[in-house]
Amino acid sequence: MSEKLLEQILHEIKFLHSDNTSIRSEIKSLKNDVKSLMDANTRIESEIHDIHQEQKSTSERITGMDERLTSTDERITGMDERIISTGERITSMDERLTSMDKKVDVIKQQTVQNAESLSDTKSLVQKMMEDNLSIQEVIGEHEIAIRTLRRKPV
Repeated sequence: MSEKLLEQILHEIKFLHSDNTSIRSEIKSLKNDVKSLMDANTRIESEIHDIHQEQKSTSERITGMDERLTSTDERITGMDERIISTGERITSMDERLTSMDKKVDVIKQQTVQNAESLSDTKSLVQKMMEDNLSIQEVIGEHEIAIRTLRRKPV
């Protein structure tokens, strides 16, 4: 009778060990997912930095245009065509800035989503760690019960 009970307990311990291995595997997978999210976040930050550099460059170019427009007052003759050309370039830059603003908004949204996913993942990992601790505590209690049964004469 007691040997059968021991076999059942051993079977339960093996089952819990199998579950523990599965949980560890899932935690490892989650860690990889978190690393992947962090890498994606780093790439997004790099893209935002590049966009800021482009905006700075565009701002400097617009400042240069203002200086050129000031000098056009001295050379009014023949400047109408150049002014029209400058206006077209400004329009093109405005369109590019609008496009960049949209990209920045998309990147911000993705960053928020990544942050939310990271938070969810952290919560899940914490819960899994707590569950794992509980499983380890349960396995420990079974080990004590098995040893106690072995010491008693049959």
